[in-house]
Amino acid sequence: SIFKSMDKLRQSLQQARDEERTRLMEDKKRNWANEGFAKFGEILRQPSTDFNEYCYSIIYNMVKYLGANQGGIFIVSDEKDQETLELKACYAYDRKKHVEKMLEAGEGLAWACYAEKETILMTNVPKDYPHITSGLGGQTPGCVIIVPLKTDKEVCGVIEIASFDNIEKHQVLFIEKIAESIASSICNARVNIRTAYLLEQSKQQAEEMRAQEE
Repeated sequence: SIFKSMDKLRQSLQQARDEERTRLMEDKKRNWANEGFAKFGEILRQPSTDFNEYCYSIIYNMVKYLGANQGGIFIVSDEKDQETLELKACYAYDRKKHVEKMLEAGEGLAWACYAEKETILMTNVPKDYPHITSGLGGQTPGCVIIVPLKTDKEVCGVIEIASFDNIEKHQVLFIEKIAESIASSICNARVNIRTAYLLEQSKQQAEEMRAQEE
């Protein structure tokens, strides 16, 4: 009957609209990720002689690009007798934070992420969650993601992002992909800064020896 035909036509048009809406949404997510990859490619290529500032540039741009509220980068430090995770840079509630935080082995979710080398995503964050800026005020975030900074050979730290909004699946995949590049860049930056420091030290020692000889 004509009514059945009209009904089928309506359903067909609605399906076509839904499919177009889905396609546009997927295109939007893909473009967002590609723009992010290009943006962070430039950020990570920037040379730096200050490791903390380099880490801050990364976390600042990550929080901003995700539309999150706070973030921090923990880097593994094995200079002492045992491994620790040290908070190298922190950005929260639109300002740079100077927070000293050192996590010992087994302490907190950041350490669990580091040890297990797996992403941790919390979408139901308890009110007493000891997030990055504990003690600095601010509401409890609604969503927290902690991603390991890992290369093929090692995990050099973790990145922690907290947001009032849910972090969606395509954003999780984006952070994980960027984390690989961050890990590689951080490992290289540490080596370069350490090498520059040793060269400078060697130069000073050579000058002191020359002065003594004279």
